[in-house]
Amino acid sequence: MTRFTRLPFRSIAVLAALSVTACATGPGPYQIQANQANYACQMGDPNACYAAQGLAPLAQAEYAQQQQQNNAVVGTAVAAGALGIIAGAAIANSGPRYGYYGRGWRRW
Repeated sequence: MTRFTRLPFRSIAVLAALSVTACATGPGPYQIQANQANYACQMGDPNACYAAQGLAPLAQAEYAQQQQQNNAVVGTAVAAGALGIIAGAAIANSGPRYGYYGRGWRRW
């Protein structure tokens, strides 16, 4: 393989690695606020306890929405992976065939 034919394969590998990291998402703004309010409530702040009770449903809704979006991304990644396997098999199958037959290697 020459240097130029390896370039597309390397770029595809880098893009695949980056797409995996795109699936991981951090907590949203409501989740962060709810976590901070829960921590302050545990430290004894009664106002933070009221805030945590109000933020809990919002944080749960935000988490559910993130999970739905992540499921869509994962489904797309699985479909792209399956397509890549099919394309790789087609490329691998397109070359000349060699095998051990009789007393040595032959091409057929």
